[in-house]
Amino acid sequence: MLAHLFTLLLLFSCKSGREISNNTDIKKRPARWILDECERNYFMPEWCGMKLDAEFIAGDESQSFKATVRIRKDSIIWVSIAPLLGIEMIRLMVTPDSLKYLSKIPDQKFYYFGGISELSEKTGADLSFDVLQNILFGNAFGLDDDDMKFRSEIEAENYLLISKYKRKVRKVVGKDDRKLESDSIKVDFDDPRVSKKIKRLNDDGIIISRYWVNGESFRIVKSVFDDIVHRRNFQIEYPSLEHTDMGWSPKECVMKLNSDGKSLEVKYDVDRISVGKPYEFPFEISEDLVRRDTL
Repeated sequence: MLAHLFTLLLLFSCKSGREISNNTDIKKRPARWILDECERNYFMPEWCGMKLDAEFIAGDESQSFKATVRIRKDSIIWVSIAPLLGIEMIRLMVTPDSLKYLSKIPDQKFYYFGGISELSEKTGADLSFDVLQNILFGNAFGLDDDDMKFRSEIEAENYLLISKYKRKVRKVVGKDDRKLESDSIKVDFDDPRVSKKIKRLNDDGIIISRYWVNGESFRIVKSVFDDIVHRRNFQIEYPSLEHTDMGWSPKECVMKLNSDGKSLEVKYDVDRISVGKPYEFPFEISEDLVRRDTL
């Protein structure tokens, strides 16, 4: 079961790696300028392959995995997941409008063909193809919303971008976006007055987004999304980056999803990454697998 949860949450030859220096001497810049620099430094190879050493944590349970990831930009994400013994247990293939999922787990041998929307329904997170691709590439997502505006701050060696929100959201959060920094957003849902205010919120301004952008590479090092209405918090952090022929790519990634008091966490190290090499995406269905209509 942990393997299934890991897959749903994750979906999601280089030069010698080197760390980005801690450059604290960065100048105050407007949010639009930072966003443009961030987009200019996106990691977007046409072909990419990764070997991941991963761990999934749910409460007191944890399980380690090896994962092989192959990506053709904007077209296909292919993932093979195996326990440490190296025997493949799960394979999946995601396109912009479809999902293929194959389970070889004993007593759970099945395959599923359907829409990518199934991922969002299972995880409670908006996991489109673009979101999954950007997570794996270490790029920002959610920044292309024309209705969303940001303000910028400086925090150590990083720029901090915080989405501006309206007064009705401030009444729920209890703090103005100009005073919101690294603090976690805490809302007292048991307060009847707060619950009443939340019910009045519509889809406009429900999610508060924060992005930490390294002042040297202009790569995203951390993203935090607080969904006030649905009581969800999603965090993605890239503790270290590596330089490849196509620019800076993630060397480590930590993802945390908190929803209704439950916490899921995925951590992985990129043991190897290759860019520019075309890949095949095999997906054979053996006779001992049965088809399911849902995951």
